[in-house]
Formats: sequence, structure tokens, C-alpha cells
Amino acid sequence: MTEWESKALWLVADIGGTNARFALYPAGSLAEGDALYHTRMATASVAGPATAIARVLEEAGCPTPAAAALAIAAPVANHSADTQISLTNARWRFTPRAVQAELGLERLEVVNDFAALAHALPLLTDGDRSPLGPALSPRPGRPILVLGPGTGLGAAAIVADRHGGWTVVPGEAGHMTAAACTAEEAEVLDHLRHERGHVSYERLASGPGLVEIAGALAALRRAPTPPDTPAEVVAAARAGDRLCGDAIVLFQNWLATLVGDLALAFGALGGVYLAGGVLSHLEGLLDAEAFRRRLEDKGRFSDYLAQVPLWRLTRPDTAFLGLRRLLSEAPEPDELKKT
Repeated sequence: MTEWESKALWLVADIGGTNARFALYPAGSLAEGDALYHTRMATASVAGPATAIARVLEEAGCPTPAAAALAIAAPVANHSADTQISLTNARWRFTPRAVQAELGLERLEVVNDFAALAHALPLLTDGDRSPLGPALSPRPGRPILVLGPGTGLGAAAIVADRHGGWTVVPGEAGHMTAAACTAEEAEVLDHLRHERGHVSYERLASGPGLVEIAGALAALRRAPTPPDTPAEVVAAARAGDRLCGDAIVLFQNWLATLVGDLALAFGALGGVYLAGGVLSHLEGLLDAEAFRRRLEDKGRFSDYLAQVPLWRLTRPDTAFLGLRRLLSEAPEPDELKKT
């Protein structure tokens, strides 16, 4: 008997436009540090989730798990098992039913990547987050948001129901039309609209958005062409490049504006979590106090937003925790997914 044969397993995966992370857990486990195996791969290195999962199982040397849950950087709300899902920033195209059949899974759940984070929010503690600005107390039972920049810009909310549970509300807030609050922001938006047409918050407050903003500033200032990757923009800012530093300030301001808008829309007095890989690369370059001021800059409702707790999400396996919480619940009947 191999080490796996006596275990019922769950496979969970967090699949973004750039990287895909996978882990195997004992079925039913919600404890931190219980992963039996974990790995990652470049999303573009495989054709889709069935191929990726088959590779993971082969490398781990384990049998097909009892269930799997995938967090996908794509809109997947209200899908049926036969609806095609397309990653927003990668070439994966698949239907959950085909993946489940190809792998022989008893159960497969597919959710938006930020919906997976939202599923974990009721289980998080102070050790899983750090405050940005004042350490405010969340209002019990009030909506909670999670959003953040990576290759794209994702967001989701979780709201309490009347029975003591929580309902996840996925969305595509990153694709809302970006707004300007200063003359410089208006100039940058006008420049990008001329080049791109619609300019969303994802076009600005994401890894690629740093490059877009820097390029627009260079064109407007008739400055030399800036770096063409997010990492190089950040490195240049750290080295004192003024244009790249200004690009990061604009990035911060647009992200803060979106956070404030969504906090108002949902009444998120339960708090807002900021996630996403870009923020870790900007450590030391973002101004928490300035971010908070911009978030709260909503005229008559500034005092309202001053009550919203704001945290940086620091637990690295939060998506995996949310997916395991999802698998711990009874599966939703397929006929409801079609509504």
C-alpha cells in the first residue's frame, strides 16, 4: 500500500493568468499547514486544467482525489457544468464537466479566484492580516470585501445571511470604467482612451497597469520610453526614477478610489482585504496613509468610510483555505447553477 492509498484527498488549485498553484489536502481538513503536497507551474506551460491536474497527480504519485476545487482568474458566476470558461489573461478554455469526466473526479467545483478568497474570509484571524492605516474593529455581520492587483484586478464580497451563514458575491469590478480625480489623472486617462478605447481599473491598477501608466506619463511629458515590464518599473522607482515613482503613485490612487467605491457600494463595514501579488512587490513604495486618505475622499460620506477597516491579506494559502471551505459544504445542485 502506498502512502496515498489510505487517504481521502482533496485537490485545490489557484490558477491565475501567469501562475497556477496546486495542493493536496486530507479530505475535510481546514487546518493551516495540512498540505500533503504542493507545487506550482506557469499557466502557459499546459493546455488546460485537466492536463495540469494530471501532471500534478503524476508528480505526486497519488491516485485521483475524491474532490477538486479550482479558483480561476475568470468570470465563472452562475455557470453550469457545460458552460465554457475562459481565463481572462491566459488561453485556457474548458468546461467543468469535461474536466471532471477526463480525470474521473467524483466532484469538481470551479469558482472565480477572488470568490475563493472570499470563501475564506469568515475563517481569518488577526494573524492572517495586517492593518493599513488605523487598526479599526470590523462590524460583526456586515459585508466584507477582498480585492487586489495581479496580472489582472479581481474583487469579491461576502455577505451574511439570516441563518448565520455567509454568501459569496463574485464580480468583475476590475473592469469598471476608471475615473479621474485630478487633472493629471484625467490627462493619463484621455491618453489611454485614445490608444485603448475603454479604460478599466484593471488597465491601471494591475501589474500591466504600472507599465501602461508609465508609458502614458512618458508620452505626455515627452520623456524617454520607460521600462516595459512591471518588475522593471518597480526597480526603476526604487532606484529613484521620478516618472516610474509617479506611475506607482497614480496606480495607488486608482486602486484606493476603487476600494472606496466598492466599500460604499457594499456597505463594507466588516472590512476590506487587499490581496494580489503586485502589492508584495511594492512593499515600501506604497504610502498607507495616502492610500487611506484617497479611499475616504468621498465628500459627505468620508466619515462613513473612515469606519471601514482596511487590511493587507498576509496568509499565503487563503485561496486554498476558501476552496477547502467550499468543498466542506454540500455541493450546489447543477440545476441551480444554470439559473
